[in-house]
Amino acid sequence: MKKVIFLFTLLLVGCTQEPQTLDELRTAGEKAFLNADYKAAQLYLQKALLIKASDRDALYYLGQTFQKLQLDDSAVYYFKRADILYPNDRELNKAIYKSAAMIGDNENKIKAINVLVKTGDSPDRYYFELANLNLKTGNIIVSFHLLRKIWEDGTDDQNIYLALGNVAAQVDSVDFAVKITKEAIERFGEKEQFVTNLAIYLAGAGKLAEAEKVIKNQLRKNPKSQNIQITLANILTLYDSKAKKHEGLKIYQDLRIEYGNIMSLDSLIFNLVQELGI
Repeated sequence: MKKVIFLFTLLLVGCTQEPQTLDELRTAGEKAFLNADYKAAQLYLQKALLIKASDRDALYYLGQTFQKLQLDDSAVYYFKRADILYPNDRELNKAIYKSAAMIGDNENKIKAINVLVKTGDSPDRYYFELANLNLKTGNIIVSFHLLRKIWEDGTDDQNIYLALGNVAAQVDSVDFAVKITKEAIERFGEKEQFVTNLAIYLAGAGKLAEAEKVIKNQLRKNPKSQNIQITLANILTLYDSKAKKHEGLKIYQDLRIEYGNIMSLDSLIFNLVQELGI
């Protein structure tokens, strides 16, 4: 009887033994992940990587596990480890794209998009997103060319016109920014943001009289707009004429009385008073 009990105990131990090999640990980790037992999945998959640090599936599922645990910085770390070893892997880069977006990792998001395009996605669907991401990472020229391509291909998205005008002005294509914004006004109407931007671009191109005319016309339509009033004052202070500068100063001072120190009016007023020698 004792012998039977001993054999039964050995069988029971054998049935409940923890996974030990790479295949066992990987399988146990994937199973735990699919069962939403993420802590167990993390434990098994990390043990699997101690045996083989380059195992693609262990790295991938461990990254997925950290995604589920809302630890996207760790998720990206493991996905990128796998991506270095297995470049152009579509599923890996889908995962990188998702987690990189959660933590604002724009560089890795751009790289993931490039792989997704390389492995089958249409590039058109990413142009606007890539333009924004490249702008955030300081690649202004790339952003400009992407936005321009969208515009050249034809678009009814007003945001494309706004973004293209802003980026064009930053890459010293102020005349192009003026052209794009005038086209937007013709297509979508005299919306305040378009008209205000047009006045700013005209002023940047040295066309102060035209800029002043544009913004004053808009101010007549919306005399209470703080943004329009400040834009007008900013344009007036660019003139060499002291009379124009005084006109701008008066707008700043009136806004300061009515709304407080919005948009650093105190410093604008102080600098202008110093310039005018008042």
